[in-house]
Amino acid sequence: MNRQLHRLITGITIVFGIFVINSHLQAQNTFRGWNGSVSDDWADANNWDGGIVPSGGSDTAAVRRGTPDVPNRTVLYNGSSASLHRVFVGEQNSGHLTVQSGATLNTGGDIRMSNTGTLVNNGTINATGGLQAAGTSSVSIRNGGILNGNLKADNTSKVTIDGTLNGNFNIGSSTAEQRIGATGTVNGDVVVSNNDVLTIAGAVSGGLFNVNGTGRVVIESTADIRSEGEDSWLYNTADITWNVGADGSVGTLRTNRGESTTGAFDGEWRYTGSAIMTVVLDDYDTTNGLTISLGLLSGIQNEATFSNNVKFLLNGQDVSSDFTYLNGIFTGNVVPEPGTYALLAGCLGLVAALTRRARRRSSAQPR
Repeated sequence: MNRQLHRLITGITIVFGIFVINSHLQAQNTFRGWNGSVSDDWADANNWDGGIVPSGGSDTAAVRRGTPDVPNRTVLYNGSSASLHRVFVGEQNSGHLTVQSGATLNTGGDIRMSNTGTLVNNGTINATGGLQAAGTSSVSIRNGGILNGNLKADNTSKVTIDGTLNGNFNIGSSTAEQRIGATGTVNGDVVVSNNDVLTIAGAVSGGLFNVNGTGRVVIESTADIRSEGEDSWLYNTADITWNVGADGSVGTLRTNRGESTTGAFDGEWRYTGSAIMTVVLDDYDTTNGLTISLGLLSGIQNEATFSNNVKFLLNGQDVSSDFTYLNGIFTGNVVPEPGTYALLAGCLGLVAALTRRARRRSSAQPR
């Protein structure tokens, strides 16, 4: 009898344990789907399946849009705050989430973008597990917007940072062009490799900047890039292009690797000699002077090889022979192409001919 009672108690205990575990797992994965049936307001419970706004450490919000059943986009309005486990955007083909200025979105897990999902952040997002963009999704951190957490872009997803990213930016395997705008700042690592394409017009600091593989980086004249650590690399067949500004300004790559003065970021970049370096002069305004001096890097290994590998282009024409390199500075003359001179001469000739014709007509008029 005692054995039977013991077995019964043991069986009940096991069943109860399984029930508790299942309940716990379900609580950890409570799924709240957006239906947008009333409005675009995240805080309105009627817009969510089951009439419950996602909140707490166990809820996952699925932001979706694109069918007649989901008519409205999703907006976290100014002054609103949402805290939950995870957020999926584009979970069913599409979805559009906007975090307005003054709004805050907190996730204990990650934010996942998929399919054609779109995230526009004008407020503050605290993503403990980071933000992962995949598919053909897009992420836009607007001027004034803040993302606290790592950001990764895969597939053909596209990221534009005009605000602040406090975390690492990993382009992963995305083949779309990513952009850090003139008002954008990344405080963390930025690694560009494989077939990644990144345009930088803003600031990168507080971490490692590394370009390798077949990664391509376009550096606008307003860029301020400061790399920290020994792995400040420009290597393999990386493709780096500097666009010179109208005033002759250039975005200089700086590193603290082996810097002579702490905090000066005047160190040397590691360089294998095979990276492709191009300087584009098309936007330079020659009224600022025909001679221009450019410091592209704070310093670099294999300096002689580097200086010989840099190509200077003016309206598609290679003008590298017009530039010399000394003590880290390229100096050269930016002059119009022969074709431009011919065009100017032709224009002047046309003006002269028209002037002569006007004079002849004037003299032929009866007085």
